[in-house]
Amino acid sequence: MDWQRAGSAVRRARAQRYHTLESFAAAIDVSVSVLSDLERGARDNFSSETLTRIEAVLGWAPGAIEGVANGRAVRRLDDTEMARVREAWPRLTLQARLILADLAERAAELPF
Repeated sequence: MDWQRAGSAVRRARAQRYHTLESFAAAIDVSVSVLSDLERGARDNFSSETLTRIEAVLGWAPGAIEGVANGRAVRRLDDTEMARVREAWPRLTLQARLILADLAERAAELPF
């Protein structure tokens, strides 16, 4: 796996939406040091929760970061509802994010 390749892709995508690593870290509630490690390809032991948060805010499909590390192209989400959530996410408080995550988990359990 080429984590430097994945990190470069994350850095490019992040820079289009967030001017600083710190603002991106705050938006997704991940430490600056973890994001810095990822963007530099300094390590490969990131939690799936961290990768999922990054992918969601960047509009990437689940597993996209590991896919890039494995030489594949970035898979993006084309879901318009998810795009709305992505756009609102940076403006949400931590409490609002937790509520939204809880609602999403509950909705996933509905039988329809």
